[in-house]
Amino acid sequence: MANKSIFIVIVSTVLFAFYGCNSSTKNAKAFIENYDQNEDFMVIKKSHNIIISVKYLSPKYLACKEAIKYKQENNIKFIDSIARANIHVKHFAVKLEGDTTCGDVMYKDIFSYPEYRKRVEELNFKIKEQILLSTGDKEYYPVLASMENTYSMTNYRIIHIIFSPLTSKTELDGCNKYEIVFYDEILGTGITHFLFSKKNIELADKINY
Repeated sequence: MANKSIFIVIVSTVLFAFYGCNSSTKNAKAFIENYDQNEDFMVIKKSHNIIISVKYLSPKYLACKEAIKYKQENNIKFIDSIARANIHVKHFAVKLEGDTTCGDVMYKDIFSYPEYRKRVEELNFKIKEQILLSTGDKEYYPVLASMENTYSMTNYRIIHIIFSPLTSKTELDGCNKYEIVFYDEILGTGITHFLFSKKNIELADKINY
């Protein structure tokens, strides 16, 4: 009887350690919070009263976002399967924010409703033609660019841009550099470069809080 009790205690302790450890490192919300605090995954520039920040979103980060959306934040298999599906693409979020003198970027230098509608269309569709990813020996244009709808609740807009391989599915893995170049003809900020090191991209892809 004593041996049985000892066995139960040992098994309970091992299971607690296993699941306790995994819940602290695998929970989607905790991962997102820790990732967002890491400044190595973001590059910030300012031009013509516009603050432009570009953030690299790793496959695990995107998977955790989906897990939270579908209330699967503790489902490790769900998170891992989505992360694996995006392992060979590069996803960045471009945040365009007006400083205190600029205000809402959607209304910068806008004086009529037709001009506003044009800006909305340009940030949704034309911006795809004004951003590229340089890896040193190749340049990639986004396969997808989409702007988050904030319903004018913020003075900034976030545009998600996704780059995929051109020939080999692994060609975007382990590049010497990942440089986002923004040729802005919409907000008038000119040409801006955002350089991410190979080290930081690989760290983002492998990190597991």
